[in-house]
Amino acid sequence: MKTLKTFIFLISILSYVNKLSGQQLQNAIERQHLTYITGKVNNNLKYDTLLLILHGQFFSSSRGPEWRASQILKTVANKNGEFKFQIATGNSPFHISLFLSSKRTTQGFLIGNGDIFDYLIEPGDSIHVAFDGNRQHYTGKGSDLFEAQYKVGQTDIGYEMLRSSANFQKNIKKWLKQKDSLLNVQLDLLATDSTKLSPVCYGILRADLIGENRALVCGSISPELTFLHSAHAKSVDGGLADVLKELQNGFADIDPTDRSCLAPKYIYYLYLKLQMELKYDRLISGDNAWDYNYFPAISKQYSGVLRDKLLAWWLLESSDVNDLQPEYVANALTVVKTPVFIKIAQGLEAAFGKGQPVTDFDFKDAQGRTVHLADFKGQVLLVDLWFSGCTGCVRVAAGLPHVEEAFRHRSDIRFVSISIDRDKKLWLRSIDKNTPGKTYTHFTTSSTTYLYTGGTGINNIFIKKYVPEEAFPSLLIIDKEGKIYSSTPSRPVNTEMQSALINELTQALATK
Repeated sequence: MKTLKTFIFLISILSYVNKLSGQQLQNAIERQHLTYITGKVNNNLKYDTLLLILHGQFFSSSRGPEWRASQILKTVANKNGEFKFQIATGNSPFHISLFLSSKRTTQGFLIGNGDIFDYLIEPGDSIHVAFDGNRQHYTGKGSDLFEAQYKVGQTDIGYEMLRSSANFQKNIKKWLKQKDSLLNVQLDLLATDSTKLSPVCYGILRADLIGENRALVCGSISPELTFLHSAHAKSVDGGLADVLKELQNGFADIDPTDRSCLAPKYIYYLYLKLQMELKYDRLISGDNAWDYNYFPAISKQYSGVLRDKLLAWWLLESSDVNDLQPEYVANALTVVKTPVFIKIAQGLEAAFGKGQPVTDFDFKDAQGRTVHLADFKGQVLLVDLWFSGCTGCVRVAAGLPHVEEAFRHRSDIRFVSISIDRDKKLWLRSIDKNTPGKTYTHFTTSSTTYLYTGGTGINNIFIKKYVPEEAFPSLLIIDKEGKIYSSTPSRPVNTEMQSALINELTQALATK
């Protein structure tokens, strides 16, 4: 009888498991992996909130550490200054950053990169960190992995990069050799610890080192090509041409079939390299047209998961610069097969696709009144999202009065300025045209509707959805029914772009 009951119980369990989707079953398995990070802070930080950030699929040197984080954990050290983080994760290594202090800017961005920045850790590790001035000591399971990253990080990266930056204009070949030399030093240093690390972690760390170094190189050259392109140059000087040729040969590049090439910093490098090559090709061919349609190049050069991840990154970058065209997402979805990257594309489509309902907000105006999206029903909105101190935001604000002037006799259009400043006084100073001694202003016109997020800053739900890359300024055109008309309006930073934005708004007003 007992055997029969056991058999029936097992059948019921199997039946339940069969009802689970593959993803649910995977999640159930992955939740079993617990990782621990413990340590001790000094007396000054005992009562501050400590943050542990688990980074996501992507890396960008221009974004804060919270950008696209998969988890953000908080704790407070006890009376002895001791702290502990318990992390439930999947089977794969992941990157973390640890902040012993959670101080933020007036817009809500964390200050600095953290006391431990972007370190790789393996599921199941249990690492204790001892802070001794500027030195860190690690013990416990996984300490060899942290120690290897600490040693590589202590190479004189900042000084070397700064010391050789002058050679970029003076002797670009020498500049590249210095970057190559630094990378070789770091790779050799990492190799000395290779026997202490798992092959997977060693491969990811190596890929991230290559990616970080090469991304800096490509990111330094790209603006030069942009300048030459805008000046309608037909060629580049010999030194730059030689460097570009050498970079295209792929010094230290990883075999695209190697899974470590999916490491976040390496993906960042591949994208910047592709962007640089496309700029160079258009410059040499005399093609003055420029767009962000990288779909053909990515699809041609890469395949499988690597292609899918690069396409997802390209879509995110396109949304960053207000250039996420509908066909970009549509084309990507025809080839992307990896579920996590399909989800990213579909999420962008749902947020920014033309005709998608816009999430409501409850922001405050200068008089403290709550304003909702529904308050503007029947009107076309141009929404300008910004923060104080953002120079690009100021350029957009400076061009908006000319655009507003074109519609001053119409009551079915509104210009809405939304600041993510957490400090209300700072926001009010920024939109006050009479504030003396200002080095910037975000006042546009007296008819503009000025709103702020009530202190929620970048953590506001509306902001997170429509500025997911935390890149400002960002513009939206919302139609009379409260739906997305365009997530890629022209930025009115010059006369030509102002005219383009006026035309886009005129078309939105004519749409029924």
